[in-house]
Amino acid sequence: MDAVEQDVRFEWADFYQAFASQLLTWRNRREELVAGIHRIAAEIGSMSHLQDKPANGVPHPLKDICPFTTMGLFNRSLTVTNRRNIAASLAKLIGVREKVPESFDGIPLLNNQKSWFFGYEKSRKPEDIDTLWEMFSQAISFADTPNADPADFLFSYDAASNVRNVGWNLTMGLYWLRPWFYPTLDSQSQYYIQKVLNIKIIKKGAKGRCSGHNYQTVALALKKAFTQPNYPVHSFPELSLAAWNIDLQQSNDEVERLTWKAYLLNKIKVLCLRKD
Repeated sequence: MDAVEQDVRFEWADFYQAFASQLLTWRNRREELVAGIHRIAAEIGSMSHLQDKPANGVPHPLKDICPFTTMGLFNRSLTVTNRRNIAASLAKLIGVREKVPESFDGIPLLNNQKSWFFGYEKSRKPEDIDTLWEMFSQAISFADTPNADPADFLFSYDAASNVRNVGWNLTMGLYWLRPWFYPTLDSQSQYYIQKVLNIKIIKKGAKGRCSGHNYQTVALALKKAFTQPNYPVHSFPELSLAAWNIDLQQSNDEVERLTWKAYLLNKIKVLCLRKD
């Protein structure tokens, strides 16, 4: 295992990866999955957003769910205690044995008011939730298969990007399921990648966001940069954590001082002073 992957700040990664892999086995057991989620919601609370809205009639409990929305249940703006309780209950439901993390450093969170990856019944297409399950499956397969052809992943990424309510949250979901392989492009991370690391994010996909090809290009550029010994960060979890520690109100001069080139020059300066 890489030394970065042993960083105690990111011990949560093992749980997230195990959870994602086990969740995929429930792809064809969604009625049972949703029923279990509703039971957990009744016991724990903090999950009142699981009411669907049909075109005509009154709201009713959600009858189907995608894997990203499922993982999103413990990746919303809640207390750490609530997140751990929800994660533990869901893990027990689907059969995850990995220990629930004590902390969640470097994990981007969904907006509590918009934490579904698909639209209400009245506005979603019949295939939307299946499209998201296929994206989830292809993402795990691509990440876990060395030298895999990215074609199926890229196709699924572009298809999922067209689902109502899917935007940059898709990259957050990919990060959750394999945090050492996929970057999150939430607003803070985009800022850090472009302003601090000077890596451009091309956005030629659906809804003015990244296409699958654009996303892969950013991921590969970052992975290559991580190999530089003096680079500010060396993994996607480190990047995400660093991004969330950045104050977006900083002046351009302050941001410039944080760029990796400035960081490297400062390192050289320190070494020279030590020699003197």
